[in-house]
Amino acid sequence: MDQDPIGHGAGIAIERRGFAMNGGAVQEWSLPVDAAALQDMRRRLNDRRKPKVARPGWTEGIEADYLDRLCDHLAGPYCWSEDIERFGEQHLMVRARSTGHRLHVTLPVGKVEGAKPLVLLHGWPSCSFEFVHVARHLVAQGMYPVLIDLPGFGFSDAPAEPMGPRSMAACIAEVIGEGLGFRNAIVHGNDWGSTVACWLAIDFPRMVTAIHLSMMGMRPRFDGSARPPGDSEQQWIKVVQKRLAADAGYREIQATRPNTASAALADSPAGLAAWIAEKFHGWTTEQAVENPLVGMDDLAAIITAYWLTGSIASANWVYTAGRRRDDTGAPPGGTGSTPVGFSFFGGGFFPPPPRSWAERLHHVQDFRIHASGGHYPALTNPRALAEDLVAFCEQLD
Repeated sequence: MDQDPIGHGAGIAIERRGFAMNGGAVQEWSLPVDAAALQDMRRRLNDRRKPKVARPGWTEGIEADYLDRLCDHLAGPYCWSEDIERFGEQHLMVRARSTGHRLHVTLPVGKVEGAKPLVLLHGWPSCSFEFVHVARHLVAQGMYPVLIDLPGFGFSDAPAEPMGPRSMAACIAEVIGEGLGFRNAIVHGNDWGSTVACWLAIDFPRMVTAIHLSMMGMRPRFDGSARPPGDSEQQWIKVVQKRLAADAGYREIQATRPNTASAALADSPAGLAAWIAEKFHGWTTEQAVENPLVGMDDLAAIITAYWLTGSIASANWVYTAGRRRDDTGAPPGGTGSTPVGFSFFGGGFFPPPPRSWAERLHHVQDFRIHASGGHYPALTNPRALAEDLVAFCEQLD
């Protein structure tokens, strides 16, 4: 869908938290506490079969001892029904008109006078819980964070077919424009959420005031008129290509054999934990570091959300959709005149790019690089990310 949905926002029925909402599209909702599913997860974890052989360390995947500790934590002291209290007190299901998909949205409780909505979009293998710490910092600064599970992720509805980031952007645009009634949203994206944010800026510029990214969600297309990459850009491209060659097996599996991977991940919480936790470690710190930077309770929450919803299959589909239609190549003009801010954190899957690379696609207003934090800064360095977001929003006023 290439049309801005703002014009279809008539029929606003209810007013909450300072923003107009379409009552027909919005339902109050609560995070589920499925005792039977949680008990089944704990039983499977306690009865798990461990690999007969495993290489020590993290260089060949999940570290066996760490996985044992994580599984024992999930099966023992971790309590989902108590932990969900920290994930916001106002949860909604908001329906997209054109597709019928319901997306899970978390809003802060209480009206924040004069605050613009700041939409936070996660990536894979994550969910909106990724931003719980950042949201707390933002609310303390008088901002209004809006956390959304991407279509097929977390507690949002799964699509009937693999959905790429541009289609996700159209779905989210309807949710925030028609359902929530937002007219001037700022959008932050990480991982796949950064690509979705770019498409929101491209396809819905009247709705999106600005975007802020912690990863390059798009790449430039080089044609006869494009300036060739400079030395620093060429060096960065080589590093990225080397990393992809060494650590892109999961992408190929999920793009080409999603059913096979999903059958195993949906049936084994230990396998699910391994598949997810290995990425949160490998993309945030050096492989030689014993313990991941992401807290075990944060990981446990994300893994439990995937287990309760069975959404790992539909989340993995984003790679299948990318194989069918690559939405990461930027159209001519990139994101146009929309102001764009960047916060990059060292130790991630990709190193921070040169500013010149970002300026090929974006109207860069703010560009910041932090020494550490990796690919999931909202979990590993939330204060720094929140401060960057506040500073960027203040520049726009």
